[in-house]
This record gives sequence, structure tokens and C-alpha cells, in this order.
Amino acid sequence: MLKKEWDGILAEKETYLQGKWNNLTEFQFIRQEILSSWERVKRFDIGKDMVTKRKRAQSDLFQEISSKHSFLIKLTSSILKTFQDFVKSDFAFYLCDTNSVILLQAGDLIEQITKPDKMVGIIMDEETIGTSSHLLCMELKKPIQLIGPEHYCKDFWDIAGSSAPIFDQDDQLIGALVLIQRMPKEFWQKQFEDFFAYTFGFITAMSNEINLHLKLNSKNEHLKAMNQSLRESHRNLKTMSDTFKTTLSLIDCGVVTVDYSGKFIQANEIAYKILHLSETCEHNICDFFSGYPEFMEDLKNGRKTQIEDNFVVSFYGKKYIVTANPILNQETGALEVAAVSFLNDQTISAVAYNRSGSYAKFSFDRIIGGSASIKEAIRKAKQYAVSSENILLLGESGTGKELFAQAIHNRNDEQRPFIAVNCAAIPRSLIESELFGYEGGSFTGAERKGRSGKIELANEGTLFLDEIGDMPLELQAVLLRTLQDKKIMRVGGNKYYEISFRLIASTNRNLYQMVKDGLFRPDLYYRLSVLTVRIPPLRDRSGDINLLMDYCIDNYCKRVGMPKPKISDQVRSILNKYYWPGNVRQLENAIIYCINTSQGKAILPHDLPWEVQAENYNSLPEKQKEPGDEMPSMTELEKKSMLMALAKTNNNAVKAADILGIGKSTFYRKLKRYKIEI
Repeated sequence: MLKKEWDGILAEKETYLQGKWNNLTEFQFIRQEILSSWERVKRFDIGKDMVTKRKRAQSDLFQEISSKHSFLIKLTSSILKTFQDFVKSDFAFYLCDTNSVILLQAGDLIEQITKPDKMVGIIMDEETIGTSSHLLCMELKKPIQLIGPEHYCKDFWDIAGSSAPIFDQDDQLIGALVLIQRMPKEFWQKQFEDFFAYTFGFITAMSNEINLHLKLNSKNEHLKAMNQSLRESHRNLKTMSDTFKTTLSLIDCGVVTVDYSGKFIQANEIAYKILHLSETCEHNICDFFSGYPEFMEDLKNGRKTQIEDNFVVSFYGKKYIVTANPILNQETGALEVAAVSFLNDQTISAVAYNRSGSYAKFSFDRIIGGSASIKEAIRKAKQYAVSSENILLLGESGTGKELFAQAIHNRNDEQRPFIAVNCAAIPRSLIESELFGYEGGSFTGAERKGRSGKIELANEGTLFLDEIGDMPLELQAVLLRTLQDKKIMRVGGNKYYEISFRLIASTNRNLYQMVKDGLFRPDLYYRLSVLTVRIPPLRDRSGDINLLMDYCIDNYCKRVGMPKPKISDQVRSILNKYYWPGNVRQLENAIIYCINTSQGKAILPHDLPWEVQAENYNSLPEKQKEPGDEMPSMTELEKKSMLMALAKTNNNAVKAADILGIGKSTFYRKLKRYKIEI
């Protein structure tokens, strides 16, 4: 700096302080950023006497700031020791954050001004010290040097201050470095000008060094975090691998995992035994499925696929359900890994349940009844349940034949499949494929891979053929052959599958008469009726109706969350006299009707289904008849007519009166007279 410039700064400072100016642009020697700072400082208290003030950050706030910038403080202190030898004496060094809080101090100039450590925690902002190099450098985000009177306050007019900003790894401003020195007399001389240029370069170089270290540390921390993450991922993968291997070892079926080319990745012990694998050789899934090109095509195309067939592994013929589940690349959709399972014939029962939706849930203790006839049927069924012979259940519709079939199955074979088929519910054209299954492409609409039939799914378990009397005559011969040979051939197939199952058949028809009429094969009848259980109709089960009524009410109300209604004695009498052509099923439906009609109150005669009411009205109760009576009285006929009209109109008095051709008021009087409640 030339003496002319120095004199110009002094003169313009005096002009500024005296207010002899109109616009800041009039000043030629004082920089505009300095003048803007002076303008801001004038608003504070120090703007008048131009003397600095002290303001210290609260201790808890300072501790928080120090903790936040602990690495910066440690780094700056270390670098300062290296640079300190270049600045011999008579200097002071500060590190501050963006709020101008002093974080670090050094230098003998401080010791001349105040005691060591007193500056740490001091806030040096424009309000307390006025214009300063560190404030301008953070404002402009570049190194700044102020000489003497360029500072606003008188305390710094003999000080030269050089500052440089500090940026973090994301180039965000986090603080500034400050280097202040005493100004010599006639400092405009060449040697002093060079010295100030040197100190300015020194503080700039030091800040660059700190900025570089911060970036390197950030990258180093990032690498450490990545390394830690990789180690954690490796541990997780190892845990997952060990868990997967342990899981495979606990699965009771064969499982192998293969890559996109079919190469084996892992296999459990059961798979080793099934496929006769060698630990010393590499294996490919294609070697075991050469006879199933569609299976391999689906697998390579990433489609879940399944084979239900006699799958021959090498030269060992065994039956498995083979399922492949592909795992696809989420971005490309290409196959990456596939899991292939081999389910043997001893665990196929679970698949059968899923496939057919049929399973046995009833046992003998759930058959309600105390009559001698039902007890005898239960005794016989329990006795026959331990036998492997075929069982024929005879009984009217609704007597509980399937309940007996399930109870017989669960007596000894609860864990094995129970497959139920209603021969009357399957169309004649489909019953053969439903029972025996079919090969792929056997007929229009057939699944591409074929499907197992109900008999095949019942292997090692129980096949229940309900309403066997409705089975077509031509299919009876095929069933007979199956029962004799214990083999089946799928529709459209050319090979037999060996099977083993216990058959339970039921019917509500007179099979013996059908044999006589040529509607049922006698040889099949005799094979089915080795063991026969006759299930009595409800009308022959004395005393069981009340038990069943109470059970149905309790069970239904619990299931739907309704209050249990009481049954009037009159209703019990009616229900016990009714002949129940639909048996237990009809009784259960009648009770449900009554519960919903009575709406939680007592069940009265008018709550009964109309067919029960109508049947009850067709004849007088025995207690109202006298020996020799042939005709009821007019009063009885009128009352019965009113009850029938109410039953027909669902207890609508107006409509009932209209049917009988009497007035509404008359009808209501007669209701009261005959004590008929609606």
C-alpha cells in the first residue's frame, strides 16, 4: 500500500465520520463492502463511541457448538502448530464459527491484551466489535484483509486483520480463520507491504489446508461407513445363508435352488436322497427333467410351474409333486434363481386339501343324539372305522351321512387326506375326469399340464362318494375295476398309477332295488356293502329332536352373536310331532328361520316355517280328538283357517283377513278370542 492510499483512507474515514458525504460511491480509497459494513454498525450502540464490547456465549450453547465443531477445532489446532513457526511473534490467531463465536485462540498478541483462554467463547459480531475481516470474509465467502482504520472501532486502528473462510465437505460455510498483527510505523514501506501480503497468503493457505482435510476426512468417514456397512452386510448374508441352510434341513420335502442356467446352488439332505446327488459333482436341473420340456420352458421363462405325475428320477421310479418358484430380476424381469421342491406321496395330503377344499372336521363326539337308534349307528360306525374295508352309509337325505363319513375317517386317519365327491352334483360328462383326472390336452378346456383326479388325491386316505346311487352305470364298471386292482388311468392317459385308499359311499336310494331294476351294478353293490351302517331318520330318533333344537340354537346364536331365544312348549310339541322329511338338515334350517323371525324373543308357533305350520294344521292334535269324532267343530275350523292364512301371509293380519274375506277389525277380535299371537 502506498502512502498516498494510506492518507486517502484516513481522509475518507474522517469524511465518513463527520457525515460530509452524500453517496457511498463518492469514496475512492475505502472499499464498498467496508462502507456497507460501517453503515450496519452505525445502528448499534458501538456506532457512537466506536469502542468494542464483550459478549460471551452461554455455557450450554458454547458446549453444544464446541461439540459440533470438535473435529474442526482439533484439526485447526494441529495445523496451526505446523504454521505457527512462520509467524514469529506479535500476532493473534482465532477460529470462529458462522455465528462469530471464538472456538480457538493462539498467539502472544492475545497474552498482551488479555489472559489466555479468555477469548474462547466470546462472540465477535458486528454488534460487539464492528467491522472486522472475519465478518466480511464470511459475508463474501472469500479471503479478506483489513488495515487499521478500515476497521470501524478505534480498538483495531493499529491492527491488520487477515481472514479466510472455512467450508465443509459439501462446500457449506462453517466458520473463518483470523490472523491479526500490530501495524508498524510507516508500514507503507515496501518491506512492510510485502509482509502483510505474506501473512494474507499464509492465512489463505492455512484455510485451504483445513478445507482439504475436511473433505478428505469426510471421504474417509464415508469409506469407514461403507466398510462398516459391508461388514454388517456380510454378517447379515452369512446369517441369512446359515438360516436358509437350517431351514432347508428342517423342511420335510426335497428342495433345491438353481441359477438361471439350471445349475444347482443349494440342496437339502432330502433332495440329495431323492435325486441321488453327489457332493463331488456339479448338477443341473435340466438333467432330471429332460422328459418334461414344458416344465423347463416355464422355468426358464420365469413362470411358476408344477408337475403332478409319476416323476422318474434317474432310474428310480417314485411319485412326487414337483413345484418350481422363480425369482426374477426386478429391473429386467429375467430369471435369476428358482426354488424347486419335491413333495412325496406321504405329504401330498396337504396339497390335496388345498386343491379340493375338502377335509374332515367332524368326529363321533360331535354327533348329537341319545336315542337307541342313533347310538346303534354310532356303535357300528366306530367298530367299522378300524377296518380298511369299504363302508356303505344308508340313510335319507339330511340324516348326516357325510358327518358319519368324516367321523369314521378321523377315528384313525385324521392326518391323511379326506376327499369328498358328490356324484349327484357333477355333470355326467365331467364325472369321469373329476374322479380319475386327465392328461394335458385330453379334451377342449383341459389344463395344459393335466390334473389329478379325486381318487388320486385320496391316495393313502379316504375317498367319500356321496349319492353313489346317482353314478352313471358305465362309470360304475371303471370304479369297480379301480377297487379291485388299486390302479387308475387318467382320462386320455396310457399308463396306470398305483393307489391305496379306503372308500366310504353313501346314498339315500334303495341300491338293492336299483340292482333288481338294472340301474346299479350288482358286483359293485356287493363290493360296496361289505360293511353297512344305516343312519335312522329323525322321526325314528325318539327324544333327539329336543337335544338337536337346543344344540342348533346355541351353536347358531354363538356364531352370529345373537341372544338365544326360548322355545315355547307349544313349539316343542309341534316340532316333535312333525315328521321331518328333510331330517336333521331341515330341523337346523327351521331353527335358524325361527331365531331370525323371533328376533331374540321367545319362539312361538307363528315363528315356524310355513311348511311346518301347514303340516301341523292338516290334522288335529290327538288330545283334541274324541273317539268316534269325524268332523272338527266350527270353532276349531275357524281358528285353523286363521292360522293357515297367517302362515301363508307371514303373519300379516290385513292380508290374512282379506284371504278369509272378513273385515280387519273382525279378524283382530277373533285373534284375541282364540288367543292367537302374531
